[in-house]
Amino acid sequence: MRAAGRLGEIERRLGGWDALQEPAPPLNVQASNRVQASWATVSLAGSELSLAQASKLLEGKRGLFSAREILELENAQRAYERAGDWEPWQEAHLLEAHRVLLDVLSPDAGRPRKGQQGALRSLLRASREASDVPPIVSAILFHYELRRIRPFSDGNGRLARLWQHALLRRASPLFEHAPVESLLREQQAQYLAAYKAATRLGSPDACLEHSLDILLLALQRLGAQLRGRAETAADRLAKARRALAKRWFSRSGYLALFPELSTASASRDLAHALAERSLSSRGQRRLTEYRFR
Repeated sequence: MRAAGRLGEIERRLGGWDALQEPAPPLNVQASNRVQASWATVSLAGSELSLAQASKLLEGKRGLFSAREILELENAQRAYERAGDWEPWQEAHLLEAHRVLLDVLSPDAGRPRKGQQGALRSLLRASREASDVPPIVSAILFHYELRRIRPFSDGNGRLARLWQHALLRRASPLFEHAPVESLLREQQAQYLAAYKAATRLGSPDACLEHSLDILLLALQRLGAQLRGRAETAADRLAKARRALAKRWFSRSGYLALFPELSTASASRDLAHALAERSLSSRGQRRLTEYRFR
């Protein structure tokens, strides 16, 4: 089956990257990816904003845009920023995500249509209990099924894409940065055609195959971003915080975490952290010790 081959390729790629110490693109690329994800999902829902306009709006330049355009985009950005905090199988969290996406835009934000709460609970339960289904496939199927049953009066597509994102992040943290929504927008015609074919045939296979193609392409693009990544002082300090926690350490202890780092660069890192008040220090000169606040 073509889908099985695609899934295997995705899993092999993820397995190679999971060993990276910092599997994330540069911070400016991460920020750009979040803007693109927010824009792409509202664009798929009917927004006529261009990506350039969306970028300006999220920079605070609101004068040219309608109240609805502003709310749709800002709500989407807030939802994607919170995606890692929600437990994907919790009904309350799913309803909260819908409320964030549709806040002010719909009087039914956070509430299913009458008679649909049971269907929503059944979907959550079935997905949670499908332990024999690979997590990536489970995320895609949840996306398809939520769009199919349409439990909300509005925002079903946006919520389905957001919840696929949340579930994929559970499968691998690398999916936090993969530009899945952007590619769905680029391939909007194929995305809609796959969903229509699946609905007509009563089988999710067309959606599954298209979605796996999208995920593989998204990981290929992420790979290009990761290859261009240079480790920064902020990256090193974040890694040191995780490794050293609240223990006192010396400059040599910091250097031990980064064997290729020069003594001068280590000193600059520590001085920067002291200036930012993220470190405390005691002692003087070579006897100085540090601890993360």
